[in-house]
Amino acid sequence: MIGKTVVKVVKWLIFTNIYIAIAAICFQGIFYYVNMGYAWHWPLTINTFFSTWLVYQFSRFNFHENYTIEAKAQKDEIYQFVHHHLLFTKISIGVAFIGTVVSCFFLKFPTLMFMGFLGAISMIYPLKFGSLSLRSIPFVKIFLIAFVWSSTAVWLPFIEMNIIADWHEYLLHFAFLFIFILFITLPFDINDIEVDNKTGVKTIPALLGIQQTNRLIIGLALLLSILAVLIFQDILFMVFIILLIMTLCMYAVKQAAHIEKWQVMAIYDGAMILLYLIIMGYVELTLFVL
Repeated sequence: MIGKTVVKVVKWLIFTNIYIAIAAICFQGIFYYVNMGYAWHWPLTINTFFSTWLVYQFSRFNFHENYTIEAKAQKDEIYQFVHHHLLFTKISIGVAFIGTVVSCFFLKFPTLMFMGFLGAISMIYPLKFGSLSLRSIPFVKIFLIAFVWSSTAVWLPFIEMNIIADWHEYLLHFAFLFIFILFITLPFDINDIEVDNKTGVKTIPALLGIQQTNRLIIGLALLLSILAVLIFQDILFMVFIILLIMTLCMYAVKQAAHIEKWQVMAIYDGAMILLYLIIMGYVELTLFVL
């Protein structure tokens, strides 16, 4: 009984995109802890939550409006949720928009300019312009996602907090998070391969096949492990990060094509939350011991 209730709550958080918005602020929190040793820049954190929620809810609503036949044919669970909760979806888009706009008044102008750029390419992606859309360009989806997420996590705090350092000092951190997003997005694309084929989204699994994509996941896991060694100096901490990466890698190769979509989202979006908790726990423990 408790297990069923937990599953219902997790599904609701996932299907309403609140889960991914929480993951976004945790992913950004990684930058704070690794580079500054404290948790949040609250105005930016609030803006990141609402803007992420806005983009993903807008994308879901747009998918519902433009890909009805394909989604119905695939019996897409997320589509069904949006279809039966259209009013909530529309209201949440409004709430997220208000939260995004209001929080912008507490941020610096350069931050808003860069944020506007990231928001524009995020909002344009799901739209169609006649017969043209970014969705139809091979591989653009995964690299766009990785760029927006890693930029939100690294460059937005860097700009907003006016960190006194050369930007190239953070390139390694940016590269790790960029590749991490590529790494956790591939299992989504494997799981979504049938829907993407129907809707014309040219993802890596759709063009290369699942077997080749699994090899790419393994390669990215190894690359992330190398970057973890370069970035995180403490051996025990490094081991925890690498274990997380390898566990996600093995599960993706064995299960991503077979489990339900919400489970993929729970695990791989949740990986950003778990990565934050590992880093936060380590930093807080280190500060406590010192």
